[in-house]
Amino acid sequence: MNFPASLVAATCPAVLAASLAAGAAERVRVPSDIELRHGANEVVAKVDECRIRLKIDGGDYFWTSPSSADAVFYRPDGKFTRAHAPYLQKPDVETYSGVYWDYIKPRPHDEPWFGLRCTASTAEPSTYVDANCPARKQGGAWILTEAAARLPKAAIEPIEGKGWDGFVVSFESKTPGLRSLTFCAVGANTLMGQANYPSGRKQGLESIKQVLRTVEFVD
Repeated sequence: MNFPASLVAATCPAVLAASLAAGAAERVRVPSDIELRHGANEVVAKVDECRIRLKIDGGDYFWTSPSSADAVFYRPDGKFTRAHAPYLQKPDVETYSGVYWDYIKPRPHDEPWFGLRCTASTAEPSTYVDANCPARKQGGAWILTEAAARLPKAAIEPIEGKGWDGFVVSFESKTPGLRSLTFCAVGANTLMGQANYPSGRKQGLESIKQVLRTVEFVD
């Protein structure tokens, strides 16, 4: 996730070192072999270790890649083009830890989108989940971690769907005029995601949450 270095370091120092070492070596943008779904549809897709179901509308796109971990929802203003589409950053695999990851969306920044990763939920602590889910459940409520609470203008709200509950955390992006978004849906699996949206335009955030609420984990 594209968290500030202070949050990543507080969560897992090894993750920060690996991500900084890998920063300049990006291989591709949108993979060439994406399996693209488009239009009003109920999508079933494999995301890492998980299978999920979600609903998309007429102008929406969702894709995964057999050769990459990309799993992306995207609602372009017009025609779909790879040049404007979100993608999973691919650092140099020799220095990439596999724990830290980041989705990137080129301009324009006012198109709703999110990128996903997923892992099986376990009762034991998970460095992977801890590094990418900046809240913990306490007394039935999701509470920001100490490090996440220090993010600029951080806000958290609960979100739930069929068979899972979770949270959405937003904070000021390093890119002026944008807010970064992190969400986690926890059930039989843990679905993690990232997006951004223009500051002051809550309809972008609401569009993302509307799609997220349709997510189900499929056995």
